[in-house]
Amino acid sequence: YETLDLRVARHPSESAEYMLARVLAYCLEYQDGVAFTEGVSSGDEPAVVVRDLTGRLTAWIEIGLPTAERLHRGHKLAGRAAVYTHRDVRQWLTQMRGARI
Repeated sequence: YETLDLRVARHPSESAEYMLARVLAYCLEYQDGVAFTEGVSSGDEPAVVVRDLTGRLTAWIEIGLPTAERLHRGHKLAGRAAVYTHRDVRQWLTQMRGARI
């Protein structure tokens, strides 16, 4: 168990559901080196990342319904990619069917 004191800013284009999924992903993935990124403001980063003590990316954590290409890129950079969604996952699974990640 861990006690976390989080102050989370919500980007104007971010829905409340997305923000909640982002906070839950952070909590579920919590370990040394976990951090929120600029997320919505930065198209190149996931919502949450985990870095080791050297600064190397060890986990790429996406929120929503990312493309297969984006997950593939994250997995190549970090070695591990995770997705937390606040939408109907069946739509995303249909999109992912046959994709190579």
